[in-house]
Amino acid sequence: MTPRASSLQRAESALIIFAKAPIPGQVKTRLCPPLTPDEAASLHGSFVLDAMERSQEAGRHGSVTVERFLACAPPAEHVFFKIMEERHKVRLLRQTGDDLGARMDQACKEVFALGYQRALLVGTDVPSLPASYYGQA
Repeated sequence: MTPRASSLQRAESALIIFAKAPIPGQVKTRLCPPLTPDEAASLHGSFVLDAMERSQEAGRHGSVTVERFLACAPPAEHVFFKIMEERHKVRLLRQTGDDLGARMDQACKEVFALGYQRALLVGTDVPSLPASYYGQA
């Protein structure tokens, strides 16, 4: 996990966004064809960027403070995730576990161990998810 500068008020809730790096041939493979692996990777990267932008609003509304995490696969050291960390001020988590359920469980355990009271997990495959839904959850 990558450290982040502490703020004056600790967030109560963790918003964990699950994402893969946009590596051609490793993401959105069911869309190939008709897309090429490069086009599928570009689409996936756009979905991740959309999730970053929509989730940023979650921390600005309501009385609950929210800290955003990006659960990364492959490891958080991938340049794509480092760019997301810098530009979108998210904390990075490494996805660990044999399947998605195990990876989600581990991510929740990590944020609860850091002292967060609540965790919301979202993926990046629903680009039309309204930003208001984050606040409602």
